[in-house]
Amino acid sequence: MVSVGSPVPVDNSVGTRLSTAHTPTRTVCPLQSHLLFPINKWSPRSGLTTQNTAWERDIKQLLAALNVTEEALKAGPPQVDAAKAEALSLRSGGEVDRASGEYEQQMVALREWQMDNTTIYYHVRPSLNIDGVHFYRDAKKIDSLYAGQLADGWKLIEWARSFADLTSKESQKNLRSNLARRLKEGATRAQLSAHAQTLFNVWSRIIGNNPADTESLADYYDELLHTMPTKPEGAHLTIAYVPGLPAGSLSSVKD
Repeated sequence: MVSVGSPVPVDNSVGTRLSTAHTPTRTVCPLQSHLLFPINKWSPRSGLTTQNTAWERDIKQLLAALNVTEEALKAGPPQVDAAKAEALSLRSGGEVDRASGEYEQQMVALREWQMDNTTIYYHVRPSLNIDGVHFYRDAKKIDSLYAGQLADGWKLIEWARSFADLTSKESQKNLRSNLARRLKEGATRAQLSAHAQTLFNVWSRIIGNNPADTESLADYYDELLHTMPTKPEGAHLTIAYVPGLPAGSLSSVKD
């Protein structure tokens, strides 16, 4: 089902408030590749990867270019009080005029929301790589999000994001287990830096950890020290950049 409110005829003039050369093409159907907003491709089932980070950045830019907020999309389609308007249509005078005006404003807001949501769908869908064993299942899900000239772009984004959600109990358990990965013996400075960054990325995704809090960040350094190699005896790891410190800061880490 397409949860985009009651279908109404699409007004192609909707969205002219942002009709500039830099605005993504507004549409109610698939676009040719040269008309698509540039969004990095990402395979949702690959989870939280660097491709996902790039995809998320582009999604934010798409919404900004459309002048649409996530809050407005989450709130759902604006409500239209058609019953009230119909009841008042049997009366006369200024009350009817006011009701009619309010109804028209509600309809305009609904059409704009639907156009934005549909446009998002057709710009985002080509960025999602669903090749693999789950292709038919994922394709069926994606296809269920459009009907006629309406599509639910926000539901599409939420569906894709669900594969990168690390807040579940199982995901958090896996993150904590990844903190135990040790740096191999004889690691170079570059390997130490990469190890520290990877560990920081894992640590920062665990619920309760806050890189902006000094006390919380101290726990990260404890975790980092516990992953240092203990052999060969007398080994020394040189000064290296450690994520979480202000720019230009260095931390000397020894085993």
